[in-house]
Amino acid sequence: MAGGGGGVGPPGGDFGSPSPFGFAFAGAAPGGGFFSEALVRVAAGEDFPVQRGGLTNILLLARTIYAAAAAQYRIPNAMEGVGHVIRNRVEVPGFSKTYEGVIYQRGQFAEVGSPLWREAGNPAALRGDAAAAYSRALTVAEGIYYGTIPDPTGGAVAFHSIEGRYTHPGSSRWEFIKEIGPFKFFK
Repeated sequence: MAGGGGGVGPPGGDFGSPSPFGFAFAGAAPGGGFFSEALVRVAAGEDFPVQRGGLTNILLLARTIYAAAAAQYRIPNAMEGVGHVIRNRVEVPGFSKTYEGVIYQRGQFAEVGSPLWREAGNPAALRGDAAAAYSRALTVAEGIYYGTIPDPTGGAVAFHSIEGRYTHPGSSRWEFIKEIGPFKFFK
């Protein structure tokens, strides 16, 4: 995502206090909690001693959300929908019980390894709209992981972009639930 002006937030809100690279993260204000502080520090490229468990899951979830929906970061519930598909898979039978297992399952998320995926591997280098989209993806990932952001998909475990080459999940076992922005969600 190339683009001008940094610091663009989601409709109707901002992200909290500024980060070291010109945009802000929700909950990053002093007293915003250990993980919010850790997210800001890790995203800024600092060494931080906690790299397992919740923080790793949040960063991996944020990277996947960014790779799938960076261009839609201003569309209400688009990033939330993508992230909840991953969380829903972790919580239902038939899928891996870990975020890493769900995200890295072969053939499931085309975004893994994509240019946006690689871009999100170095968030400190992001500028403009890309930085704002990553900031939002990180905020959404933290909220989804801790259960503070409700699922706008109604329990979807699959999605496809309407704009992409696939418009359905390719399996008759999936039931269409809803459309959010350029995404169709299935259960």
